[in-house]
Amino acid sequence: MKPHISPSQINMFGRCQMQYEYRYLEGIIRPPGRGAIRGRGTHAAIEADLTAKMETGTLLPDEAIPDLARDATNAAWSDGVLLTAEERALPEATLRGQTVDSAIALSGLHHEELAPMIEPVHIEREVRIAAPNYPFDLMGIIDIQELRCVRDTKTATKSPPKDAADVNVAMTLYSLAVKIIDGKAPATLRLDYLVETKTPKVVPQFSTRGPAEWQALLRRIEHIGRAIAAGIFTPCSPDAWCCSEAWCGYWDMCPFGQKGRTRYGT
Repeated sequence: MKPHISPSQINMFGRCQMQYEYRYLEGIIRPPGRGAIRGRGTHAAIEADLTAKMETGTLLPDEAIPDLARDATNAAWSDGVLLTAEERALPEATLRGQTVDSAIALSGLHHEELAPMIEPVHIEREVRIAAPNYPFDLMGIIDIQELRCVRDTKTATKSPPKDAADVNVAMTLYSLAVKIIDGKAPATLRLDYLVETKTPKVVPQFSTRGPAEWQALLRRIEHIGRAIAAGIFTPCSPDAWCCSEAWCGYWDMCPFGQKGRTRYGT
């Protein structure tokens, strides 16, 4: 089949092309960090909760959500987790317990505040768009689709920038996919941030997309294809937030990451 590109691939290429080369061309897969593990556990509980509502009209019982989040987080942790040097100095059981507690709190928040108002018609909908004149087809998984809205759920430790929904690549791709497959673009795009503050909170963001944003996405994909075909993979700036042990699984092997900074003692 023709190669496809997903929002996560587009974002990784934009974030650091060295990451993209290691992950998608060399096939080097590193375990996720604690934040991603927390997200997986939270997401699994939300998916089960909304699937039950879509199929039966009723959310899962309150007491089921913590168990789902706990089990999914533990399973993801058991598959492997990437810890920083600072985290490795702490007891793993403590870190694991904190991550489980976070997933339980955030999924419980979604169950109480968001899930009752969501009326899903699709959960985890896989979409693929043929793009004959571009190097890739477009592919993604829509988190939650309602009749007039596409939603994506995020977990975070702080509130997002005010324009997070407006610049989100996945939202652009999903709205284009819905337009092509269902015949009409969603009226609203919504990012639901579950923020892990002292008292967890929901921070919703709303946006829309249209032809201008879809064309910009396709142009971006065209440029990515040209760079890959040319074998050009430029590292991100050394002061970028993602160029650190905490955010890059390839930090220890990249000549522009840890290996390129040993002379400075970092």
